[in-house]
Amino acid sequence: MHFGVSQTNNKVVATWQTATEINNDFFTLEKSTDLKTWEIISTVQGAGNSNVTLEYSTLDDNPIQGVNYYQLKQTDSDGKFTYSKIASINFKVSDLKDDRLNIFPNPTNGQAINVAMNNMNGMFDLKVINILGEEIYSESNYVYKETGLKSIHFQNKLSSGIYHVIMVSESSITTQSFIVN
Repeated sequence: MHFGVSQTNNKVVATWQTATEINNDFFTLEKSTDLKTWEIISTVQGAGNSNVTLEYSTLDDNPIQGVNYYQLKQTDSDGKFTYSKIASINFKVSDLKDDRLNIFPNPTNGQAINVAMNNMNGMFDLKVINILGEEIYSESNYVYKETGLKSIHFQNKLSSGIYHVIMVSESSITTQSFIVN
C-alpha cells in the first residue's frame, strides 16, 4: 500500500493506493502532533475484495501550523488491522485565499468541470493532474483577459479521487483542487 500526504490550500490531503484487497472493511486516517497521541480524522470504506489497483483519498480540514504526522489504519472484516508507515508534513497556513481560480461543480461526477478565472491576464498553460501527478488534461497557450470561463470535458470519465487544476504563466502558478465522487 502506498500512502502519502500533501498540502492543498489550508487542508491536508491524504492519498493511498492498494494493489489488491482481501476482506478489507475500512481505512481510518489518524493524526498526531507528538507521535504519542493519535486522533481519528476520518474513516473511508474499503472495497472488500479487489484484484485491481484502487485509489483512495480523504481530507484533514483542520491541520495545525507546523509538523503533522499521519498514519493509516486498515481494518479487515474480521477486526484484524495493520498500520501504514507514518507520513508527515510541515503544514504552513496560507494567509491569503487564492480566489483567482474557481472550479465548479465541486465535487463533480468526473465527466466535466468549469474553470472560472478572476483577475487573470495573459497566456497560460492549463493542466489537470491526478493525485499521482499524472497529467489528465493539458492545453498550452490558453489566453485569458480579466475573467473567463473554460469548460473541460474529459474524454474518459475520471475515477473517484482528488484532482488539481494548474494554471502556469511566465510569472505565476495557480492551483486549485477538485473532488470526483
